[in-house]
Amino acid sequence: MEKRQYTKKRYWVAPLFKNRKMHGFYHAIFPNIILEDSTFRNYFRMTAIQLEELLQIVGPSLSKQITSFREPISAPERLCLTLRYLAAGDSMKSISYQFISYQSNWCNNGF
Repeated sequence: MEKRQYTKKRYWVAPLFKNRKMHGFYHAIFPNIILEDSTFRNYFRMTAIQLEELLQIVGPSLSKQITSFREPISAPERLCLTLRYLAAGDSMKSISYQFISYQSNWCNNGF
């Protein structure tokens, strides 16, 4: 009698990433960093005003459509992910854990 082979359960959204809005960098720490100019500049290598100007330019192309399945990563969060990746030189996997976001959600879509 053959044993039944079980496949590993796949999640639409992994449990770790469901709490992005509560524990992720953009939603938990970013509101505090934006208040301190030197910390913000050190973290993103630009001022908050420059970030806003850049967001106005590239924001429309970073926006994704909201579907009934799941909420996409917002344009400001995508921009912060990208800027942190460029500023720190960390791996994409490291940045994705910091922001609690799937690496494939932002690196395969033009980043």
